[in-house]
Amino acid sequence: MRATVNPHNNLAHCFYCKKNWNNIDLLRTLDYEFLAAVRLLECWLNQHEAQQGRKKPASR
Repeated sequence: MRATVNPHNNLAHCFYCKKNWNNIDLLRTLDYEFLAAVRLLECWLNQHEAQQGRKKPASR
């Protein structure tokens, strides 16, 4: 998949298939289960926030 993320709508656009994908659907195309994709994205968000010096969001 050849994709680029549009920062205005946070969708990845695949230039091969000409479709827009949200983060979870994009990971699902890479054989992630839904919950595993959500957990991975949560982990990446926490890492990004830590690098930016932000507080970790409260767990639900």
